[in-house]
Amino acid sequence: MRSPDPPPRSPAVIFSPDELKAGTVVFFEQLDNLAGKAIYRMHISEASENRIVVDVENVTTMKYLMLTLFHPGDLQTVYFLDRDAPDVWRYYSVVRTGRTPAA
Repeated sequence: MRSPDPPPRSPAVIFSPDELKAGTVVFFEQLDNLAGKAIYRMHISEASENRIVVDVENVTTMKYLMLTLFHPGDLQTVYFLDRDAPDVWRYYSVVRTGRTPAA
């Protein structure tokens, strides 16, 4: 399933805490030195005192020169942050690229 088109926003917007609650979806633009500008969809899967889970995927096609690197939805990352102790957080992530194997 493809992501919906992002709503128009100023590229310098910083999200408020209310926008980053569990279940919300926000869009942001990132400038990469190889793939240029890309728009991403960020979904806050979980947000609690002891655990944060965020999944991110590209919404726009990412290219290098004239070569397509990723189609929309082909670059997906899930970030996990779990509290181990009052001042200690554990972080890990999983990345997936492409929906189908290359021929």
